[in-house]
Amino acid sequence: MQLHALHLTLNDADVAAALPKAFEQVQQISDPQVNFEAGKLIFKGKFKAGILPVPFQAHCELTAEQNGEVLAVRLAKVQAAFFSGGGEAIISALAKQLPPTPGLTTAGDKLLLNIAQLLAARGARLSGKIHELTLKPGSLTIRFGE
Repeated sequence: MQLHALHLTLNDADVAAALPKAFEQVQQISDPQVNFEAGKLIFKGKFKAGILPVPFQAHCELTAEQNGEVLAVRLAKVQAAFFSGGGEAIISALAKQLPPTPGLTTAGDKLLLNIAQLLAARGARLSGKIHELTLKPGSLTIRFGE
């Protein structure tokens, strides 16, 4: 199968259903949640620091990078008990625990998703690039095309 254009809309419930499986390998983060808001994504959960789980909230920015081939999820602002700052520590913790996955990399405070590579691992081919990202309350729409 080859996709030439795709208009993908995800809502909070779609993502919430997939998060527990996606975070099975990540031992330091529990109870992951995602909420789409106007212009940003909110990622919440609990970060295991020693024996205590510390609730956190990360405000994420989504952008298309590498000429539309990569969806970058930047942890722009992280808030937790007695901490507020950038997301490099969380991304670093994720990078250490995630199994090597073609199409999934990290850089600084960003999680980088090459959608075409991720789909190829599941038997689909996407020849288009990201043309538009729209974040609004409850949903994310990504428009791909050639």
